[in-house]
Amino acid sequence: MKELLGLISLLLLALLLYTCDSEKMDKQMTASREDSELALLMRSIHEDAKAIRQVIKQKQDGHDPLSDFDFILMATPTKDNVQGPEFEAMARYYLQKNAQLLEDPDQVSYNEMVESCVACHQSFCPGPIKTIQKLYIN
Repeated sequence: MKELLGLISLLLLALLLYTCDSEKMDKQMTASREDSELALLMRSIHEDAKAIRQVIKQKQDGHDPLSDFDFILMATPTKDNVQGPEFEAMARYYLQKNAQLLEDPDQVSYNEMVESCVACHQSFCPGPIKTIQKLYIN
């Protein structure tokens, strides 16, 4: 009887591990299919914004320049609806705020750049808004 309980426990554990592994693989496969040029660019923008946030908060004089984000206008999006005149206008507004931040890297210009990200995401991809809002400097 103990052997049977042990065998059943082992089979349940194996089944649980297999299920967890296949869920993890499904998530990884889905993520890799969703890694469009625009999604990868957005991640790069987010990483640069976090780095510049630290520089501004610590009131340091210099910082590494932001990556070349003009590609935002040409990058292939995950979803086709993230194209067209509205997206292009918002992308150009972001690039303008990004340029102002490079000219005058202070809290106000930084927060305006973050706000341009939030505004666009409200229209096109609301999922990461909470993460983007964490970039603001209070």
